[in-house]
Amino acid sequence: MNEKWLVPNQFLIAPVDAPASEACKATSWTSLFNKPLNAPILSNLNRCERNRLKCTRGKRSCSSVENCVTIVVKTFGRAHLVARLIQSLRNIYLSIPAIIIDDALFVYNINPKMKMKYNLLKNASNILYLTMKYNSGASAGRNLGLSFVKTPYFLIVDDDFYFHKDTNLEYLLSVLEDTDIDIVGGKLIQSENFSGILRITAKSHGKAQLIIHPSVFYNISIPRHINCKMCDIVQNFFLAKTRSVRIADG
Repeated sequence: MNEKWLVPNQFLIAPVDAPASEACKATSWTSLFNKPLNAPILSNLNRCERNRLKCTRGKRSCSSVENCVTIVVKTFGRAHLVARLIQSLRNIYLSIPAIIIDDALFVYNINPKMKMKYNLLKNASNILYLTMKYNSGASAGRNLGLSFVKTPYFLIVDDDFYFHKDTNLEYLLSVLEDTDIDIVGGKLIQSENFSGILRITAKSHGKAQLIIHPSVFYNISIPRHINCKMCDIVQNFFLAKTRSVRIADG
C-alpha cells in the first residue's frame, strides 16, 4: 500500500509573492528510517525581506493544536481514504476540527461501501462535510473549505495521506507563532522530490518560462528554527495562518 506518512521532523521555508493556491507544491530533501521523505516548507505571504525574518518573541497565543488548527481535505469521491486519514488523525489529535470538501458524490450512489464511509464522515463529530458541483477542482474546493475555517491556523492535506504517530503539528505551529512566516510545510514519507526555488527564464522565441530547481534553497537563516530553509514551493501538507492566506485571496 503506497501510503504517504506525515512525519514533520525537519522544515523548509518558502517566501512567495503569489497566492498559496498557486504556490503550494512539494519538496523532498532528506530521509528517515532509510526511507525517502519530503521536507516541509514555509511560505511568507507578507513579502518580508529576503535577508531577514522577524522573530515574534513573547508568549505564544495558541494553547494547543486542537484549539487553534483546522484540517482541510479536498477529495474526489474517495471517502474510504478520507476515513482512513481521519482515523489516523484522531489517534493523535482527538478533537481537532476537520473540513472535508467533496466534488464527486455520484460515486456513493453506485458503491454502497463507499456510501457507508461517506455517511459516517458526514455525521461524525468535529467534521464538516461540504459538497460541490461535480469536478469543481482542488483549488476551488480548498478555497471553499478555507471560507469555513474558524481557527487562526489551518492544515492542508491530501485525502490519501496518513498521520504517523510521530507527526508533530506542535512544531509546525511553533514556527508560525515564533516568526512572521505565514506557511510552514511538513515532510512526507514515500513522495518524490520536486520542491526548491523558482526561476523565470526567457526562451529564444521571447516567451518566459517558469523553472523549478528542486532541492535548491535560499541561504537565509530562520530565527529560533535553525533546521528551516527558505524556498519557493511547498507540498500539499502545510500549516498556514488563516488571515494571511485570506488576504492573499487563497
